Amino acid sequence: MDNNNTSYSKENTGKRIKSFRLAQNISLSKLAVEIGVSKSLISQVERGEVYPSIQTLEKMSAALNVPLSEFFQIKEDQPDEQLSSIVMNGKHKIILMPETNNRYYVLTPNVSNNPFEFLLIEFPPHEDKAQVDNSVHKGEQCFYILEGALTLNIDDKTYKVSAGDSGYIASYSKHSFFNNSGKIAKAIIVTTNSIL
Repeated sequence: MDNNNTSYSKENTGKRIKSFRLAQNISLSKLAVEIGVSKSLISQVERGEVYPSIQTLEKMSAALNVPLSEFFQIKEDQPDEQLSSIVMNGKHKIILMPETNNRYYVLTPNVSNNPFEFLLIEFPPHEDKAQVDNSVHKGEQCFYILEGALTLNIDDKTYKVSAGDSGYIASYSKHSFFNNSGKIAKAIIVTTNSIL
């Protein structure tokens, strides 16, 4: 993919998390209790002083009923009306997060208006920290392996999945993907938003 490679600062991410929290009138204390972290940690995240783990970001996403990718979106000019339902090749947003070298391509336009989140994830070789999600969330999830091989953990079970394999992960299951191979792996992940 020939895309715009954009890395999002922790300051911008923190501001967006805060804006979603305030829009729903959720206090720092309530959010902290719901996701199991300290109130001071959330405050530091919102001020851009620290960057949360992927697990904490996933929990915040579920608690605020906001797709994970929305934490990283930067407002852009309104797209042409005829393209408002299409993301042209080379125009996909890319999410780059600390703690992982994964590349998250956002395949859906106007993510906040869609009933699901649609991502293409590239897993570099030997990325043992490459977790798509290691926490339970409210949305249902399906996956399709486009290229390479991945290790999938669902609760206490481990599966080896490779190109052409697909599956469904229940919302109550703790799950994560890892690339333990020497080659790049790619997967399509579709997650329904928890507001459904």
